[in-house]
Amino acid sequence: MNFKPWSLVYICGPISLPATPEGRRANIANAVKAALYLHEHEIATIVPHLTAIPEAGYPPAPPGSEAYERILQVDLSIIARCQGLLRLPGKSAGGDREVKYAQAHNVYTFDSAEEVVSHYRAERRIHEAMLNRRYGVPKN
Repeated sequence: MNFKPWSLVYICGPISLPATPEGRRANIANAVKAALYLHEHEIATIVPHLTAIPEAGYPPAPPGSEAYERILQVDLSIIARCQGLLRLPGKSAGGDREVKYAQAHNVYTFDSAEEVVSHYRAERRIHEAMLNRRYGVPKN
């Protein structure tokens, strides 16, 4: 297997709003759908929504609580290591804070999964062309 690391994108957006079990499930499903789409295009993802699944064992973290701020600190630490951030549509105070953090720390921010794919596809072409020009490395 010829391993090539993929770009890493953090997916943020609504998790707990609307504040119903159905709303939470829909938000998780939207994030997973975006992640799977990006995986098809060789882009790795971090999906924090998965921590909101009750079976994951994370304690409740209502906005403004100490637990919420601690989780947000974890999320910002992860974003600092990513190449990009995808902001899913919908109301999310935490998502808004994550976008501001990403922008302040030169992490690309995107509003759609298609935009992410387009960006990294172009970035790959440029990188391959540079390698080929510099080292005569053929495309795989």
